[in-house]
Amino acid sequence: MDRLSPEYRAGVNDFIKVATQDARRRKLKKIFCPCEICVNHCRKTESEVRYDLFRYGIDQSYTCWTKHGENLHAPHASSCTVNFETHTSTEHEFEEGPLGNIPDSTIDDAPDYVAEATKMVDAILEDFPGDRRKFEKLIEDAKKPLFPGDSKLTKLSAIIKLYNLKAKHGVSDKFFGELLDLLKNEMFPDGNEIPSSTYEAKKSINPLGLNYVKIHYIARKLIWHDRDRNKDGLLRHPADAEAWKAIDERYPDFAEDPRNIRLGVSADGVNPFRGKKKSYSCWPILTVVYNLPPSLCMKRKFMMLTMLIQGPKEPGNDIDVFLAPFIDDLKLLFDEGVEAYDAYKQERFTLRDVVLWTISDYTALGNLSGCTVGGYDACATCGVNTHSTWLKYSKKVSYTGHRKWLPSGHRYRYQMKPFDGNQEFGVAPEPVSGLQRFEEAKSIENAWGKKGNGGRTLGKSTRSEFEDEDSSNLKKLSIWAKELEYFKYNLVQHNFDLMHIEKNVCESLVGTLLNDPLKTKDGYKARMDLNDLKIRPELKPVVAGKRMYLPPACYTLTKQENVKFCKTLYELKVPQGYCSNFSSLVSLKDSKLIGLKSHDYHVLMQQFLPLAVRSILPKNVRNTIIRLSSFFKSICKKEIDIVELDNIQRDLVETLCLLEKYFPPSLYHHDSSHRASSQRSEIVWTSLYSMDVSI
Repeated sequence: MDRLSPEYRAGVNDFIKVATQDARRRKLKKIFCPCEICVNHCRKTESEVRYDLFRYGIDQSYTCWTKHGENLHAPHASSCTVNFETHTSTEHEFEEGPLGNIPDSTIDDAPDYVAEATKMVDAILEDFPGDRRKFEKLIEDAKKPLFPGDSKLTKLSAIIKLYNLKAKHGVSDKFFGELLDLLKNEMFPDGNEIPSSTYEAKKSINPLGLNYVKIHYIARKLIWHDRDRNKDGLLRHPADAEAWKAIDERYPDFAEDPRNIRLGVSADGVNPFRGKKKSYSCWPILTVVYNLPPSLCMKRKFMMLTMLIQGPKEPGNDIDVFLAPFIDDLKLLFDEGVEAYDAYKQERFTLRDVVLWTISDYTALGNLSGCTVGGYDACATCGVNTHSTWLKYSKKVSYTGHRKWLPSGHRYRYQMKPFDGNQEFGVAPEPVSGLQRFEEAKSIENAWGKKGNGGRTLGKSTRSEFEDEDSSNLKKLSIWAKELEYFKYNLVQHNFDLMHIEKNVCESLVGTLLNDPLKTKDGYKARMDLNDLKIRPELKPVVAGKRMYLPPACYTLTKQENVKFCKTLYELKVPQGYCSNFSSLVSLKDSKLIGLKSHDYHVLMQQFLPLAVRSILPKNVRNTIIRLSSFFKSICKKEIDIVELDNIQRDLVETLCLLEKYFPPSLYHHDSSHRASSQRSEIVWTSLYSMDVSI
């Protein structure tokens, strides 16, 4: 309600009247403030409470005024009228000593810090569960000075103030415990009453009912995408995307209520025992609520750990078996919905949801979507029209042929020598839609279970005898499309995890530049593949007697250039918290990078790599790398102009063609020896190959 309206003003006056009558009956000088900031945790004067109610508004969940005299169990409670005769001072369960009513004269005569804490304990006496020992302890803590001497706080009031700061600033339990230990043992005088751990602090205030926190403002934020979002055509949030709008157009009854939830589901495998060098694959399934603004929807406390699939091996196709209960809940929430309470509007409504897409790396995408992510048809977007080449010596499949996406008449289409020795006049294949993929997979019968020596294997899938096995690159019918009626119509069903792609691309590129033996995509086999494909004959390995050497390529760095590259990264100075300290990630002795995390590769790819190569590579090669860095930077912006996406796609296609032109085809290969416990992804460039046609 508008807090300037006559109705709201009358409501505040009614509340103040009820609260002051209750305070007079109990001989209290102050009343609890129920505004959205105080939420009945502190007492204030009548004028202060009135000011807060007009400034901040009343706590929307406080519909029965139990802190101001109303009986929660009375039949009139829902109408917020008060029968003061049901509350008298003689009806408290405890009658004598420290457990009975605390005389106001005693409170008023006590020091301010004791009176404040004691009144707070007295305020909860009506609703106290009745544990005599706990209440005795509260009274004791409310009167006990924080430390001997001139203390302005009691033990109880100090703990509450510290815990309020912890909650306000989102401090972790570990940090809070270390702070308490520091205060108790090093900063406060001996004999102080500060708890030494977070556990002891929680134990002290739990009887006050402060161990549960209700966050009601989120209910208002769930409609942010409809009411408060900036709708100027820029892409800032999933609500700005065509996939979101397509759901609204297809299901107008769902879109009618903005409180209905749009979800994203992320899945990936991790090895929690990697430090102990044990093989294990644990798969967390995370769910994200996209109704919230960007500043909230990716925060840790608004992400839900929906499932945790334990190893010892990756689930593979069998992941659908584990997802089945989760999918059943999602299906119920869309088809029927569940009754929920809106604390903001103070009304009940039917809550429904849809899953917009899944998010994973390219390997997990195969398990979630049912597409093949290896072999000749590894592109989930192109399907059986994936352009792929078998590398005879590397024994890998290479994914090149990006010239098909160039405009007709582009000069690269006519160049033969730098590419595969042929001109390219082919047409780019149409992306496979979700509905098309569903129709192709309908005839596949999935078979689940463990085979072999006790470990999980990929669930088998069989096709109809009338179906051509080469007509699809699908290995199963995805449970998402099978069980969720709307999912097959989603414009984007499965998203690539950009950080994985960026890390894999940057790792392979930098490893090739620095000639890292474990990460380079250049070598004897790669050069023999070039010779087998009859391209770039000048790079053919040269054999002289018993020795063999590789002629330098345009991307080959000398020893001095390697040192210069590494020294540039080693001496970088960036603001604290921007990224890891690169001086600890660069080995000047070996001229290589060690121990980089995903975020380190993120800033290296977008910011540092162009700086490191600008003076050590030929102009055409360094410009190609800078173009690739610019692409990742352009799609990681907080705001993207949708009109510019076509230009970004055209630039990416040219960049991939340039990479084909200068780097060996082994850079685009697929490592079929990958396992879930491996630290390196099996897909290096296939995901980027798919991205250029689905951006």
